[in-house]
Amino acid sequence: MSNIILLKCITCEKEYQPSAVDYTCPDCGPLLGTQEVLYDYDAVKKELTHDYLSSNKDFTHWRYLPLLPINNPDFIQPLSVGWTPIYFNVAIVQELGVKS
Repeated sequence: MSNIILLKCITCEKEYQPSAVDYTCPDCGPLLGTQEVLYDYDAVKKELTHDYLSSNKDFTHWRYLPLLPINNPDFIQPLSVGWTPIYFNVAIVQELGVKS
């Protein structure tokens, strides 16, 4: 599902398969070994079309799923993140005595 081709260390430029490391270069360490994400932009372009974005009513960061390092969509959390989601909390409403 992910359109990530490789991860490349920004310090030593060593390349890794996305499944091989956890986003930092094992040689350069967590402070200097940040990984640049290299995408298959041709595949992304086929998925993130103008029509897809204009018709997609998912106003969370998940609308950009082709750009995220998610290999298994079963691990996607149900909470909305991004575009300032507002959650109604019954317990807080009752505790504070909010009318509407």
